Amino acid sequence: ELQDYVHWFNNIRIHGTLGYESPIDYKDKHLKKVV
Repeated sequence: ELQDYVHWFNNIRIHGTLGYESPIDYKDKHLKKVV
């Protein structure tokens, strides 16, 4: 149950301050810009 929540929180949940992207998508998108 906790693992399901952590997965949702990091991979599915969208966040307004991240441009309405999930934290993982936001991180991946910005890492590609850096490399």
